[in-house]
Amino acid sequence: MCGGGGGGGGNAVQDEQMRQMRADEARRAAEELRRQEAVAHINRLYGMGGGAVAEHNLAERNAAYGQVRQNNLNLMMDDIGRNRDDAQRAVRFGLARSGLAGGSVDIDANRQITDANQRSIIQANQLADSQVAKMRSEDENTRADLISRINAGMDADSAAAAAAQRMAINRQQALSEPSSKLLNNLFAGIGNAWNQYQFANGAANPYGNMQKSVGGLGSYGGRIS
Repeated sequence: MCGGGGGGGGNAVQDEQMRQMRADEARRAAEELRRQEAVAHINRLYGMGGGAVAEHNLAERNAAYGQVRQNNLNLMMDDIGRNRDDAQRAVRFGLARSGLAGGSVDIDANRQITDANQRSIIQANQLADSQVAKMRSEDENTRADLISRINAGMDADSAAAAAAQRMAINRQQALSEPSSKLLNNLFAGIGNAWNQYQFANGAANPYGNMQKSVGGLGSYGGRIS
């Protein structure tokens, strides 16, 4: 009798242990499901994972990247235009003052300006692309960091709010920190083309002006008192 009663108590303990194990498994499964859903939600916010929502968010991200690129490019093109205009004015003034307008030095200086303009545009596009690449990298780092936090226990709503905030910050930084400060002024020095020309000619004949002065005195027809 007593042995039978003891066996019943053991079954009750085992039943409770099994119930607790099933409850723990269900809890872990629910937590894993919430984790997977939170990760999927973050991925959709960044335009990943497929589906209509992800595609919509991807289109918005690409539009933001396009705006950052165009904003940076516009600022740099403005700088290029100002530098080009300054160089052209300096060349026109210097060549006209030196009597070299329309000659080979004029042609060469304007060729240099055209070349500098083309190289500046290439450089501006490369810098604009680099700014977008930097923003993409920061967004991807944010996404990876948030997924890591979700895996550590962060809930989906908090992760989504953080994702939206940090994407907005990355975009604002990319817009407020333009690449124009990295743009080299490739027109610098072109305006001195006529000075280089005069120096080269002066070095070839350093006594040219002196000979003219001496010749002028030799032909003086007045009376010296």
